[in-house]
Amino acid sequence: MWAQSKSRFFAMLDAEGRSLRTLVHYREAIDQFLGHFLATDPRKLPGDVTAADIDAFTVSLRRRKLSDNTVASRWRSLRRFFRWLYKEDIIGADVIRTAARPRERTEAVRPFSEEEVRQMMRATQAWPALALRDQTILALLYNTGMRAGELCSLQPGQVREGAIVVRGKGKKERWLALEPVTGQLLGAFLATRESQRSIFGLSVNGLYRIIARLAWKATVADAHPHRFRDTFAVRFLENGGGIDQLQILLGHADIETTLRYIQYGKEHRAMDAQRRFAPFAVSMPMVTEEQALEEVRRRAS
Repeated sequence: MWAQSKSRFFAMLDAEGRSLRTLVHYREAIDQFLGHFLATDPRKLPGDVTAADIDAFTVSLRRRKLSDNTVASRWRSLRRFFRWLYKEDIIGADVIRTAARPRERTEAVRPFSEEEVRQMMRATQAWPALALRDQTILALLYNTGMRAGELCSLQPGQVREGAIVVRGKGKKERWLALEPVTGQLLGAFLATRESQRSIFGLSVNGLYRIIARLAWKATVADAHPHRFRDTFAVRFLENGGGIDQLQILLGHADIETTLRYIQYGKEHRAMDAQRRFAPFAVSMPMVTEEQALEEVRRRAS
C-alpha cells in the first residue's frame, strides 16, 4: 500500500514538473517518516497514521540535532504527501491539519549596500577578459532578483526586447523587466556569444565561485547570489514598489515568504527612529565627529 501510494504521489510531482532536487527532498522526508512510523509494526497502513505519529516524528528529528529549518522542511513535505493521500481518499482524515507545525528560523535579511555593489562591479576590471560577463551577471542579479539557478539556465531565446522570461521552481515561467543599463550589458554580452545554449554556461556552483572571487577582490564579506536577491527585494520596496508586485517578480507562491522583506523595512525604520529619539540623542548636546574624537583622545591622555 505504501509503495503504491508513493509511486502515484511521485508520478504526480513529476507531472507538475518538479525538479530532481525537489523530488529528492520529498523522498527523504517520506522515507524517514516511514522508517520511524513502521519501526514497531511494518504492517501499519496509511490510514493508521495519526497527528500524534507525525508529532512524534518531528520530535525524533529534533533529538537527532537537526536544525529547525530542516525539521520544518521535512514537515512541509509530509504535509503535501498526507494532504494528497486525503484528497485521493487513500486516508479518511486530514491528519496533518491537527499536527503541530515545527518552528522555522528565518534568517535576518542583510542586503548589500550600494557601495558594496559598486566595489564588486569595479572588481570585475581585475579580469578584463571576463569583465563583461561578470558585470552582466552582477547587473542581472542586482536588478531582477532572479535565483541563481534561473540565471544559470538562462538561454538566448528567453531574452526579449527589454525583458526576459525565466523558468523558476516547478518550471513555472515569469517575466522580468530589464532596465536600460542591464539590458545594454546583456545585449553586449550576447553579441560575443556563439553558442545558442545557456547564456553564461555556468553551474550554480560556478556562479557562487564567481561571486566569491569578486567579493574577495572587493573586500566584501559574506557575498553570495541569494544575497543579491535579498538586496533587490529590499531596494524595490524602499523605492516605492508594492509587496504584491514583489511577490510576482520573485516568483513566490506564498505571500508569507515575501513579507519577510517588509519586516526588514520595519526594523530599518525603527533603528533610524532610535538614532533620533534615544535619550542621549534628545537630551545631550549634538557634537561633531571631530569633537567626539577629540574627547576620546583627551580622556586617553
